[in-house]
Amino acid sequence: MKIKSIAMFILAIVLLSVNAIGAAATSNETYELRYMDGQQVLKDNVNNITYLKAFTPDGKEVSLSEYKVLLESSENHSFSNTSPSNADEDLNLNPLVVSTIKYEETQKWTEVMPPRVATPVTDCRNSADKCPIRLEQGITTTEEFSVGVTTMEIPEIRAAASFTWSKSLASTTTIGTDLFVAKGKQGYLTWAPKYTFSKGNLKHYVTLPGGIASVVKEKKGVWGASPVKTATGHADGVIALAIKN
Repeated sequence: MKIKSIAMFILAIVLLSVNAIGAAATSNETYELRYMDGQQVLKDNVNNITYLKAFTPDGKEVSLSEYKVLLESSENHSFSNTSPSNADEDLNLNPLVVSTIKYEETQKWTEVMPPRVATPVTDCRNSADKCPIRLEQGITTTEEFSVGVTTMEIPEIRAAASFTWSKSLASTTTIGTDLFVAKGKQGYLTWAPKYTFSKGNLKHYVTLPGGIASVVKEKKGVWGASPVKTATGHADGVIALAIKN
């Protein structure tokens, strides 16, 4: 009987340990769906914010479970924020050499990029009531390219992409007519832009006098990203109301 009791005690300890490990794994997730005051919310455990609502620039609501999937798929992607260089312009300095650049697309896909802060923080901590929040100035989304793509190569990527390219798109000027930050809280709107990517290979050809052409440089796996346009012509993406935890 004593042995049986000890065995049951050990089993209980093991089960508690397993549950604790599982709970720790859940809390370590970047994005976590929870319920708060009877409402489903999406917690960002890295940036210490909680998303209450998400929608497109055209006003269509995006469920928080869908937004979670979009955010998780964007976690491993980000832009370099570097400007294209002029490194290849020296190929055209010799008047006896004719150089051309060709781009061949090997892959195309569309995805939402990580969100960024789109409005100043609305501080409702000392307010007697909830505080309205709006996106007054709109958002501009511009084209992006991988590191190492030069100014001479950009037009070739735009022209050879298998979709209609947009250099820059803007959202509507006023977004959010029924959005509020609760009394005692701080919040802001975020913007996760949607892009269509073209990935492929660039080749630089040099033609010498006499018509002899050869490849002098090749770049594999370069990409360009064009902002996606909504049916109404605005920059596409997801706007979300974020509350500071």
